[in-house]
Amino acid sequence: MGGKVSRSNQLYVVTRVRVRKTKLLDEMDYEKLLKMEVPQIVRFLQDTQYEDEMDQLGARYEGATLLEYGLSLNLANDFASLLEMATGDLREDLAAYLKRYDVRNVKTLLRGKSYGADGDEVRENLVPAGELTEERLYGLGAMSIGDMLEELEGTEYGPVVEALSEFYVEEEIDAGSLSRAENEMEKIYYEGLLERLGPKTTAFSLLVRSEIDFVNVLTLLRLSADPLSSQIPEEELRELLIGGGREVGEELLEEMLEVPDLSTLLSTIRSDGPWEIPDDLDTVGGVESFLKSEMVRDAERRARKKPLSIAPIVVYVLYKQREVDRVRAIARGKESGMSVDEVEEVAAL
Repeated sequence: MGGKVSRSNQLYVVTRVRVRKTKLLDEMDYEKLLKMEVPQIVRFLQDTQYEDEMDQLGARYEGATLLEYGLSLNLANDFASLLEMATGDLREDLAAYLKRYDVRNVKTLLRGKSYGADGDEVRENLVPAGELTEERLYGLGAMSIGDMLEELEGTEYGPVVEALSEFYVEEEIDAGSLSRAENEMEKIYYEGLLERLGPKTTAFSLLVRSEIDFVNVLTLLRLSADPLSSQIPEEELRELLIGGGREVGEELLEEMLEVPDLSTLLSTIRSDGPWEIPDDLDTVGGVESFLKSEMVRDAERRARKKPLSIAPIVVYVLYKQREVDRVRAIARGKESGMSVDEVEEVAAL
């Protein structure tokens, strides 16, 4: 597991991924998008790798809705085709990695339903790139929260949603319980990946363990900015963290868990963590954007060292997701009347 595949298939998939990577949007493309309004952005995307999805959906949707659906569908189609071309353990490893979209989709459904978002708004943010198919996701989206939780009890996240049912009252789940459930689902996902990879050190296992470092620190950052987190027992907070990280060990996590505020946490991360966070970043959003970019750069460095492993494929997945997130952020910023500087900040450009 974690990389024992036929060299011919691995080489084939990596080569195809390299070609796809050349088609990703570049800095000049983003500069153009920043000067456009949403209808222009849609037309721009129709001349890129998003053409098929935009054309397919163009008869049913328009404007921002078309853009949202088109981006999500393209992402799902792109990753599905990667799985189709991969074989053996490579395919199984990639499928296990892409199960992150099951977590993301369940979180989207639960949050959307709990906050009263309409069906279209929830569906346009779903990316059926994991094991949960589009049909099943849309079916879940049509259910009440109670029925959805009952349906999800049959998945590997069953214990989490079963516990969440205790906090479900009149189509709502309180924000704190929902947030902890989301963290627990991420924890199940990463623990499952680590179990699959086993104790052997591979390019994939190093990449996953480094990603866990980032996820743990992001969790701590969000908790530090949440005034309600002080009411959560320390043992429960500790349970939100994922074991198995590469450079941020239990001792450092424990130290960061005990700091009283965001400023102290940032000082601890800067002094003892493995990343050089710029001194001018002092907000959760700014540091989060930096760390997410650093996670992609870290994966890229590992991929260069192991060019025929799964690492370059995972790097492409991260780059592709970042591209979709950026285009979506630009369009949403334009829709809400943000200035170019504000859009650049939220899109992490």
